[in-house]
Amino acid sequence: MSEQQDVCNDKELVARTIKQLFQRYNVSIKTGAFTSLVEIVLSITNHQATSTKLKATAIKQINQILQLRDYASKHYDIYMNLAWGRGYIFTVAQSIDDYICAYHEFGCDFHPPSWAHFVYHSQDIWHNDYMEELNSEL
Repeated sequence: MSEQQDVCNDKELVARTIKQLFQRYNVSIKTGAFTSLVEIVLSITNHQATSTKLKATAIKQINQILQLRDYASKHYDIYMNLAWGRGYIFTVAQSIDDYICAYHEFGCDFHPPSWAHFVYHSQDIWHNDYMEELNSEL
């Protein structure tokens, strides 16, 4: 099998794995985010990575996206509920975009508080600690 065929097979395996996340949460795969996530996984693994390593890396990225969403949901919900109304939901689609943005800044050093701060601070979205402090002063 040629190196080009190997790359195509690797890309297909990663795409199938990541597609499961998009389907589970009803996120369109016809976005640049899907392609970006596939490229991120392929860039993390080397060219001779086994299919097991590729799939494990893709699953790790999926889990990190969900961790980022969970972190944001728990630590930025006060601001978002005030800005957008009670019951604001941090979607997986938004978390995928946030993850890609932060990944380009930090690389493989996944740290939910830092990544969320990087994404939300630049949008002027405040952490719950600050919102609670602000509310207590009022």
